[in-house]
Parts: sequence; structure tokens; C-alpha cells
Amino acid sequence: MRFLVDANLSLRVTAAWLCDGGYEASHVQDHGLLNAGDEKILRHALDTGHVIIPADSNFATMLAYWYDLTIVDLATFCRPPPPH
Repeated sequence: MRFLVDANLSLRVTAAWLCDGGYEASHVQDHGLLNAGDEKILRHALDTGHVIIPADSNFATMLAYWYDLTIVDLATFCRPPPPH
């Protein structure tokens, strides 16, 4: 599996951690996409077979819109309700 780490995550920490685990990982900076918009990064990932590791939900929202998908954010969905 090939991972593409988004610009808002640490290149050294995230990509190195994945590579240490035996995965192929690179940062958007490695592909000349450090200042690129989310759509350009997503298209690059789709074209090159990378799985994006983002720190936000912009990519999931774009994919849902482009491919008419339903996306569930488990971090939000599984959060316990606030006390009354």
C-alpha cells in the first residue's frame, strides 16, 4: 500500500513512522504538491494509487461529491454525546 501524507502533517514523523512499519510513504512535498490545492492532491493520489493521510475531512467530502458516496467520519460518529 502506498501512502501520501498531506501537507498539514509532519513529513518526518508520519512518513517515517509508516516507512518503519514496512509501508511505502511519501509526503506531498516529495511530489511537488506542497502548496497544491486539495483537488490537485486528490487527483494525483488517484492517478498514482496512493492512499491520502489527511488531518481534515476535505478529501472524503470531495470523493463523496465526485463519486456520489456516503462517508462516515468514525471519529465524530463514535464520539460519546455531551452530558446533559
